[in-house]
Amino acid sequence: MEPSQVSVLTLPDEARDGIRLTTGARVALFIMVVGGILYLGGSAARAIIGNDLVELGTLKFRQDIPFDAEKEIYNLLARTSLLIVFGYFLALVGFITFLFKARIRMKTHPNVMMAVILFALFIPVEFYT
Repeated sequence: MEPSQVSVLTLPDEARDGIRLTTGARVALFIMVVGGILYLGGSAARAIIGNDLVELGTLKFRQDIPFDAEKEIYNLLARTSLLIVFGYFLALVGFITFLFKARIRMKTHPNVMMAVILFALFIPVEFYT
């Protein structure tokens, strides 16, 4: 090809053809999605269960709840918290594995770089809570 026929705006093959994922990257992506679903579902369930402890529209604890029911609510909150921790751990492991297995160039895919930065920023927050 002559230099006059080459366009200045040509993209590398990776950016033009999309991202090709290996089998390991697809498995890691599946694990990450399952972990994200467990994490978000557990968060919603914990919010719904925790709402039973307080009066509607306030942060005051309800006084009319029997002790056994309150004990069961706290037990359910603990179980959903374990689900959230497990889901986040799955999402974290899947995300890290996906990054190494997919071999995505961050220069050609800046949206993936932004996702990595946001995920890394929230790791300490999730470990604290």
